[in-house]
Amino acid sequence: MGIIIDTSIFIHSERSNQTISSILSNISTDEEVYISTATVSELLVGVYRANTEKRRII
Repeated sequence: MGIIIDTSIFIHSERSNQTISSILSNISTDEEVYISTATVSELLVGVYRANTEKRRII
């Protein structure tokens, strides 16, 4: 099996100034980690719609 990272994890990471890896390190598992194509699409739309250059870079 594995773990799918949802957009909400990326949003939490940005709002809490944490890296994705630090958030995932709190999950004690040896499972593979995946990102769905829907999540990738949502992230790309978010970058496109970001209101500042700083948010686009993140």
